[in-house]
Amino acid sequence: MVGKPPRGVGNYDKPNGDDIEPVKAVPVSTSGRAKVGWVRINTLGVVNRLSMEKTKIATLLRVPLRDLRVLEPTTADSYSAAVLCRERAIVVNLEQIKVLITAEEVIMTDSQTSTVTHFLPELQTRFETSPEKELRQAQPTTDEFPFEFVALEVALEMVCNTLEVEANKVELDAKPALEALRKRVDNVNLERVRRMKTRLVRVAGRVSKVREEIQRYLDDDSDMRDMYLTRKSKQQSESLRREGSVTSPPPNGADGGQRGATAHYQLEHALSASSGRSPLGVHGVHTQNKDLQELEDLLETYFTHVDSTHRSLNGLNEYIDDLEDLIEIELDSQRNQLIKLELILTTATLCLTCFSVVVGIFGMNIKNNVENEHGMFLLVVLLGSAATIGMFIILLRVCRYYRLF
Repeated sequence: MVGKPPRGVGNYDKPNGDDIEPVKAVPVSTSGRAKVGWVRINTLGVVNRLSMEKTKIATLLRVPLRDLRVLEPTTADSYSAAVLCRERAIVVNLEQIKVLITAEEVIMTDSQTSTVTHFLPELQTRFETSPEKELRQAQPTTDEFPFEFVALEVALEMVCNTLEVEANKVELDAKPALEALRKRVDNVNLERVRRMKTRLVRVAGRVSKVREEIQRYLDDDSDMRDMYLTRKSKQQSESLRREGSVTSPPPNGADGGQRGATAHYQLEHALSASSGRSPLGVHGVHTQNKDLQELEDLLETYFTHVDSTHRSLNGLNEYIDDLEDLIEIELDSQRNQLIKLELILTTATLCLTCFSVVVGIFGMNIKNNVENEHGMFLLVVLLGSAATIGMFIILLRVCRYYRLF
């Protein structure tokens, strides 16, 4: 774990009628909308179940309903990659991990998916075995690693490790299949390589999605700042406190000082809004840059991890392409050999055809007194065979001269 999360038990109030209890049958509210079972874990590793409508979750966390639909276990695209920053939550949809991460808890649907069976126990173990748990229970600290980044780190770690394991399996299955195909090209080996390449393309696509999603945040500092939910919550509280102190009635004789403070605060707030930074002064900007560097280091760590897997799969894919090119060259060479053999046989057939013309001439029923000579048959055979062989040799030399084979 990179750091320790802040203390807290939830960043929203539970509406009336939404009891925290193990989910049984899906209840139906008076408005006719079915409640959904949710599981949430806070910063102390405590896991609770609650039943709440999706619309209430969306309203409390200010998350669009379409993001909650993506988190449903029945979503068709199970292997997708999307990390969406909202005002009060981060929607994580990486592979089979589909959760809502807030500044103080992680929320997920209560279903028998990898999110609940693998991610939730891992996150709970991370918090329960942390040596700083008692410290978090005793008093909050200001230099601790934000809770949302700890949860995001666990999600990225599980996703990257899972993709690496699947990539290693593909590589282990690919090596014997490719070696067998290199030695002998037949239908069985070709079918094995085809199935293996289909698996490779799928895993490589999933790795590429996760890699591109992490890179998207690394390339945009504003997106990374939006992921810092703890700071945004603190800034909102500080802003409300300042606005309350500014609008409070000034003491007697302090109208001028109060108006000056009000004008100074308004000017500072306007400059901060126009520059896109928090009205916390130089110290606040320094803290933002420091935390931004921490988040950037976190994302770069897992980007390096998934990029290594991506490069490994690309290397395997390039090896397959090279093997396909080699096999294609070998097949072309065999085709050329067959064409060469066909050309030689055609040339030999032409020469024999010329000899058959002579045989046909002498086989005609024409009286020329040659057929009565006993040695003439042997002479014609010898001369015809010699002429045929000589013609064949000459034609071969001509074909080689013109590089026909």
